[in-house]
Amino acid sequence: VVLNGLSRSMLLFIIASGLTLVFGLMGVVNFAHGAFYALGGYFAVVLLGFQDSFWIALFIAPFLVAFLGIIVEFTTIRPLYDREPVYGLLLTFGLAIVIEEGITGIFGPDTRGIRIPELLSGVSRLLFGPYPRYRLFIIGVGIVLLVVLWAIFQKTRVGIIIRAGTYDSEMTDVLGINTRRVFTGVFGFGVALAAVAGIIAGPMFSVSPTMGVDILIDAF
Repeated sequence: VVLNGLSRSMLLFIIASGLTLVFGLMGVVNFAHGAFYALGGYFAVVLLGFQDSFWIALFIAPFLVAFLGIIVEFTTIRPLYDREPVYGLLLTFGLAIVIEEGITGIFGPDTRGIRIPELLSGVSRLLFGPYPRYRLFIIGVGIVLLVVLWAIFQKTRVGIIIRAGTYDSEMTDVLGINTRRVFTGVFGFGVALAAVAGIIAGPMFSVSPTMGVDILIDAF
């Protein structure tokens, strides 16, 4: 029970970390975050249709979602930074509906499955008995991402710039840093994290157009 809760919480951590990045830096409550989570799962399904490798899909799909997120931020969210937060909230809510309907229109309303890679199938023998390897993999991914995110924000120049922009974006601009470009990069990185969660959730919960709605409240 403890490990099941830990694997579920690590999945939520991956989604919520991207949500927190976008809100903390940009002040945008991104209701479309769950839709990008679903896109990650569906991009993985498409990639698996071309080549039967879960690992390649896990590597490529987040970049595709990040690229789409950058386009969305640049064309729709960026013009609203100087307006009341409610405008961003309503916009991202509308984007979530558009993306969900787009997924349904392209892939249909039925759920899709992602097969667990052979390396992670089966169970591992722990002290108390057998436990699914794939759930242990999710816990491991969450821990690795936790360490990576900590290292980025505490030990790198990029992390210092992001923290400075969160604290005082106007002063960061005065120091010669293009905060709008930083916002765009962080938004892309945030939705890429959502995509990673959507991909690794696929073999455990399956992939559906509404999968983002189901988990978004828990992520918030």
